[in-house]
Amino acid sequence: MSEMSRTIPAFDTMTDRTGPFLCPRGHQSTEADHCSECGAAIDPVPAAVAAELLVTVQVDPSLVRVPDPDNPCPDDRTERLYPLDADETLVGRLSRARETEAEIAIADSGISRRHLRFSRKADGRFTVLDLNSKNGTQLNGVDLPAEIEVPIEPGDELVIGGWTRLAIRAQ
Repeated sequence: MSEMSRTIPAFDTMTDRTGPFLCPRGHQSTEADHCSECGAAIDPVPAAVAAELLVTVQVDPSLVRVPDPDNPCPDDRTERLYPLDADETLVGRLSRARETEAEIAIADSGISRRHLRFSRKADGRFTVLDLNSKNGTQLNGVDLPAEIEVPIEPGDELVIGGWTRLAIRAQ
C-alpha cells in the first residue's frame, strides 16, 4: 500500500509561503508582502488557511469492520457541523456516565474520551493532534502518529472510531 507508506508533511510556518495570500481588503494576492490588486501591505498567510474552518461529523457505515450487536452503527446519518472558532477544540467520545469535556462529543464507542485536538496557530493555520487515542486517527487514509501536530486544510478527511468521518471545510 503505497499511500499508507507516504509521510505526513511537517508543519512549518517559516518556509511555506505559497499563495494566494489574503489582502486586508479581501483580495486574493499572488504577492506575499503587498496585494497584487490594490497594493495594500498584507500578512503572508495563504488565503486557504486564513479562512475559518468547519468540521462536519458524519456517520459512515462503510467504515464498520466488524459489526457489534451491542453497539451498532447508528441509523442517524445526519451530518453535524462544528466551527473551529477556538484556539483549541477537543474531540472525544460522548459519555453519559461522565461529563465529557470535549467540545465535539461523538457517540462512537471506538473513540477515546480525549481522542484528538484541533489547534489554530498564530498565523491562522490549523493542525490536528492525536492524543494517543486507543484506536488512532487517519488523515486522508494515512495513520497519524500520536502526539505530533499535523497541518490540516479544507478538503482533508479524518477517520476515527468505528464509523466516524470528519471532513474539514472552509467557512
